Amino acid sequence: MPKNARNFEAGNINTTIAVSFAVVFLVIWNLGLWALHAKIFGSFDAELGKRLIAVAVTASESIDARAITALLPGDEASAKYAELKQRLTSVKNQNELESITIIDAQNKNIISTHDTPIGEEIPYVQVDLDKVTAAWAGKPSASKVYEYAGIYFKSGYAAVYDKYKLPAAVICVDADPGFLLSLSRIRKIILWGSIISLAAVALLAYMLAKILALLSSAQEFAERTERLSVMGELAAGIAHEIRNPLNVIKSSSEILKRSAAPGPKAELAFGYIQDEVRRINGLTEKFLSLAKKTPLSPEKRSINALIESVLAKMAEGMEEKGIKTETKLDANLPEMEIDPAQMEQVFVNIIQNAAEAMESNGKLEIATGLSRDKKSA
Repeated sequence: MPKNARNFEAGNINTTIAVSFAVVFLVIWNLGLWALHAKIFGSFDAELGKRLIAVAVTASESIDARAITALLPGDEASAKYAELKQRLTSVKNQNELESITIIDAQNKNIISTHDTPIGEEIPYVQVDLDKVTAAWAGKPSASKVYEYAGIYFKSGYAAVYDKYKLPAAVICVDADPGFLLSLSRIRKIILWGSIISLAAVALLAYMLAKILALLSSAQEFAERTERLSVMGELAAGIAHEIRNPLNVIKSSSEILKRSAAPGPKAELAFGYIQDEVRRINGLTEKFLSLAKKTPLSPEKRSINALIESVLAKMAEGMEEKGIKTETKLDANLPEMEIDPAQMEQVFVNIIQNAAEAMESNGKLEIATGLSRDKKSA
């Protein structure tokens, strides 16, 4: 495998490893965030549940079961109702709760720190029906954090016992939804972070595909360049080998010309030999100049003077083809940093190509001037 191709392949592998590492890191980071969130949220849920159960049990022990079961719809304005509500409100405030509600066996309100009428159904209790049933069975319990009507709830339940130690009602204590909402916000932040991270993963994957495509193209270009370089070296070797027999042919033709009988046909034949030798020698010179890497030797020179010198050297050939040259050289063009030899060859090639593409009796115009930014000719 060519050296350049190996370098590109190594770069391809390094890029793939780097982007793959970034993708894996982002995936692990997201999984870690969600695992941490789940652990914290689960721990918080369990601890808050224990606290709500403890508050519900403590509050139930301070409530007179006979007094609450005696309340009937319409007693909301009575002094007894106000006294019981005040006691529940005090417990609620002390424990920073959202509300405390006492329900009967039909899950209807008996008394609440909210202004809920006696006998009205409590909708969210239906969500926690299994927990309410457990409380009626004598097992205090707490619900999971859940969302109802856009509000987050978590409730603790415990039975209120009468003097015979039988459950007469169930007390429900609700956690502050404002605090639960902060947990929801944390979850949303993590969710958006995950979405952004996934978008970053997708972007990195897209970039990886693009980079690999570019590297593949670059690798193909490098391999093609390497092959062309090898072909150039081979062509240079062949051209060099051709020059030796050309010199033999040229010198032999000169010897034969001197010993041959003079005449127009002989002159013409030997002239053909000399011309073809020069033409083939010129081709081999071009091959050799393409193959060898000539270092630049820049120096300050006049572009105009160089063009005039090239035209002077090529004047005879241009006249033979009937091609007229006209120059419009900018007298204010300053000297430029150039390699005179290589720039002369550039001008020779341009003029030759133009002359070969032109019919006889053509006209070649050459003009010089500064670029718009005044930095180059």
